[in-house]
Amino acid sequence: MKTRTLKNNFFRNTERGRNLFLLLFFIITTGCSTATKLTLFYSGNLNGVIENCRCPKVSEGSVLNHITFYKDSIKGRDEKLYVSTGNIFSFNSSQKENRLIGHILDSLNYDLLSPGRNDIEFISEVGNTAVVSMNLKNCVSFKKYDFRGLRISVTGMTDFSYSKFNNKNIITDMDIDQISMFTDSLKAFSDIIIFISNLETEFEKKVFNQVKNIDIMISGTNIGNEYFLFGNKIYISPGSSPEFIGKLEVEKKEDRIIYNNKFEQMKFSLIPEDDKVKELIDSLKIKYGIRKNNGSIEEDL
Repeated sequence: MKTRTLKNNFFRNTERGRNLFLLLFFIITTGCSTATKLTLFYSGNLNGVIENCRCPKVSEGSVLNHITFYKDSIKGRDEKLYVSTGNIFSFNSSQKENRLIGHILDSLNYDLLSPGRNDIEFISEVGNTAVVSMNLKNCVSFKKYDFRGLRISVTGMTDFSYSKFNNKNIITDMDIDQISMFTDSLKAFSDIIIFISNLETEFEKKVFNQVKNIDIMISGTNIGNEYFLFGNKIYISPGSSPEFIGKLEVEKKEDRIIYNNKFEQMKFSLIPEDDKVKELIDSLKIKYGIRKNNGSIEEDL
């Protein structure tokens, strides 16, 4: 009887060990073969357009329907990063409507913003959004993220010529070698370096072509919504208006990184303005003595 019991215990333990081994093997092989994915959303050049002006000749897209898009299409996603290329504020820094942007910027829920020409005077009003620029004082030079082993560093640069639009923040002039040295230092702990460009067009081209460790350049100055693949490097732009939000799927498979890009059009018929924030805007307009825009003469033209 004792021999039989020992034998049964032996086989039971052997079977349990075998099952544990198979489970461990399944976990290891599944983990090795599972791809790491990230969805990069990018937009910019809202240019102080808070709401639909009801102007038939103006491209669609505003702060209010971008907020709706975030809530409906970005908020619930895992492994996502949402960045702004800048120019959230209007070019006219004295415009009363720019006072409203600071109150609602957090509702856009950007993970980070790299300032454009229009934003330099308003960096202190950005709120909880991280402000990233390697050459603009009072900004962090980069932000790093880890998406299940996919290591991302995001930096940005503001054109030195924008100094003439700026009375508050110092912009440092940097050449190609200095940019290369900085991105080289990021590459030591990054699989992908994202560079948000608010640079003059010709210098932007040189930076993209000559700085080897920029993997993804997002342009805030290109007027078109564009996507180009140059070898292993990606150049993307959401365009010069709030009409599009870019969506770049990034997938890491073993030693390869695969990209897939598309643009989402901010049609008011499909993506309405956020009602709650619109109510806030209307109350702020009254508070600041700004006339409510209930229509436009251009509707009848």
